[in-house]
Amino acid sequence: MAKDFSTREENYSKWYNDIVQRAGLAEASAVRGCMVIKPYGYAIWEKMQAALDKMFKDTGHSNAYFPLFIPKSFFSREADHVKGFAKECAVVTHYRLKNDPDGKGIVVDEDAKLEEELVIRPTSDPYHSQGGMAVLKGGLAPDGSVVKQSAVSDQMLE
Repeated sequence: MAKDFSTREENYSKWYNDIVQRAGLAEASAVRGCMVIKPYGYAIWEKMQAALDKMFKDTGHSNAYFPLFIPKSFFSREADHVKGFAKECAVVTHYRLKNDPDGKGIVVDEDAKLEEELVIRPTSDPYHSQGGMAVLKGGLAPDGSVVKQSAVSDQMLE
């Protein structure tokens, strides 16, 4: 391995990112904390996803999809129980852009402010004080469905 590579023992995160980037699987994007996954990297992801999907289904579980955006009030409840909670998150405040009246591109339409701000959860943050996942059973999922606890209301978890 090249001398300029970090080792797994020194800095696992840096080592992993170096491998991914030097193998051409992904590259940094213009958005902080995000990467563009290239075709070979995406092909690996699809194979991993298929293997995990089979493992879940073999145990009788069903997939579910939840929104990327979480109302700030939901997210605030989680922050209350985690000491030193990292509040570095992207927050959506408006739902529309408009042409700049001065002709300098686009600007946020101040008349399009959301009633409640939405948080885009970073994957590194904790999900819920009782753990990240829960299995819900009921009319829509009689055999059970695995959900992120923070993505559902407290009433659903009762």
